Amino acid sequence: MRPILVVLLLGIGVHLSAQQHKTYTLYFDFNEHQLSAQAEQALQSLLTQVLDLDEYSIQIEAHTDDKGTQSYNRRLAERRAKTVQVFLEKKGLSIESSNVMNFGEDRPAYNNEEEMGRQLNRRVDVIVTTVPLESLDDLMAKLRGDSRQIFTINPNESTELTADNGTTLWIPAAAFQLKDGSLPAGPIDLIIEEHYNKSGMVTNELSTHSGDQMLESGGMIYIGAESKGQPLDMREGVSLTLGMPTNAQQEGMQLFDAQTDAGGRPVDWIPTGQGFARTEKEALLIPPQPKYPVYIKWRSPVHRNWKEMPRKPAPISVATYRAPQRPVLENVQYNPPFLKQVFMGKKKIEEKKRKIYEAQVARYHKNMMNYEKRLLAYERAKVEQEKKLTAYQWAYGTWEGMAVGDSLEFTQMHNKLETDFRDRVQEKYRIRLADWQNTRDSIMTAYYDAQMERGELTMDGLSYYFYKVESPGWINCDRFYNVPQEDKMALAVRDADYEEEKVFVVFKEINSMMRLYSKQGDRYVQNNLPKDAEVKIIALKVDNGMPSMAVLDTRVGEEPVIDLKYEACKIKDIKEVLANI
Repeated sequence: MRPILVVLLLGIGVHLSAQQHKTYTLYFDFNEHQLSAQAEQALQSLLTQVLDLDEYSIQIEAHTDDKGTQSYNRRLAERRAKTVQVFLEKKGLSIESSNVMNFGEDRPAYNNEEEMGRQLNRRVDVIVTTVPLESLDDLMAKLRGDSRQIFTINPNESTELTADNGTTLWIPAAAFQLKDGSLPAGPIDLIIEEHYNKSGMVTNELSTHSGDQMLESGGMIYIGAESKGQPLDMREGVSLTLGMPTNAQQEGMQLFDAQTDAGGRPVDWIPTGQGFARTEKEALLIPPQPKYPVYIKWRSPVHRNWKEMPRKPAPISVATYRAPQRPVLENVQYNPPFLKQVFMGKKKIEEKKRKIYEAQVARYHKNMMNYEKRLLAYERAKVEQEKKLTAYQWAYGTWEGMAVGDSLEFTQMHNKLETDFRDRVQEKYRIRLADWQNTRDSIMTAYYDAQMERGELTMDGLSYYFYKVESPGWINCDRFYNVPQEDKMALAVRDADYEEEKVFVVFKEINSMMRLYSKQGDRYVQNNLPKDAEVKIIALKVDNGMPSMAVLDTRVGEEPVIDLKYEACKIKDIKEVLANI
């Protein structure tokens, strides 16, 4: 046998299509179904690549040449396919029987009339279909999966339910309404997501910060409601009672509302000022704490008298006049029909040309006079425009000087009015807060007195934070992680390439995770982090449809700049890292 034929019998062919199908072709000798050493080596190469994938499927298609009967070739193809299937399954690949096909001689890829064609038809095609990641958001979606829990409830009955991680929710009857204000007619699907650990915070990108202040989290919850696919709001004046489990209640915990992006994911947390209740009964009885007034920072408008502002003169159009061309007698064309030329004679034809030329010269002089008039008018307009611009610049400078003074006076007056307004709002808030505290103390005193009289006062309920929830969406049980300013430092993380990435700083000693958003040049910078805090930095990106991850343990302030070093990985590797933080 010629050497090239040996290569074809023992070699492997690879083809990659636009649909992410990769085909490995193994060749067999005549009437053989066992793998050669070279074929096994080729399959081992296939295993090395496939076992690094997160999602894939494998299809085996076995073929023969046309030597022998059709039934025998079918059985031979089946033996070849089985040999490949058993080899791959022993190495850890699971192949469904429906994905193994034995075509025998029915689908020749080459001409069976030639020996070379028959040798190429004695083959098994192993087709690997991969599902690459489309984007970094696609990776994050696969990491978090579907963490929603759906409870179907009767909207006309009060309901108390407990979610998988211990979150409790008490829903009064008729708590929800449709967008038009009407009550839902059928059952309600209540949607809950619970995220109490740092792994869920990373996969759901639930950064623990409020503005530029770091938070320590007691858990993050999403509450949504639908009826027949239509989203629901809560009725005005109605609230849900939420219980969030905790190993030990920590002072300073309060409820935060989410500020979300266009996709509905939280990007910041806004404090509501609502502290937690220690028992469910307390939460059900005590009205919600008044919300601290939130002021929106805005700049005072520049005060100017726009009606008196000088208007800049409109520009004149740029002249593109072209001087007319003087006619030339030699260029005059006059070509009468042949018979007419015979009767006219050469002299008359020349006279006709002369008349045409004289008419052209007359038009030329007329056009030349018009051209010179337009050019003169344009030059005059330019001079007049320069005068107008000079006058405008002087008038505008005079007006602007007066407007600046008016703006300063207006801004000072506005700032005084704004300060007075804030003081009045603050005073009203202090009065409402004092009233609420008196009401709370009165209810709590009565509650504990009654419990003491019945001998029922226990520590039950101290393993929950209870809150009033007045609208669906993301909420957060957090407290500000306050450290002295001198104990705060910035953390800088460098990522020099131009690929999109997501970078997370996970704190080891407290339940807190910060996603780094602000990138300056090639690095992310996060200010106001506690100095010397132990952190794990996790960075994720997608490269050619495959995930990459950088993981680093460090302390805040230990290095001036932390360089990220990415390594290719599988989704299960990322999940394993997250499970251990």
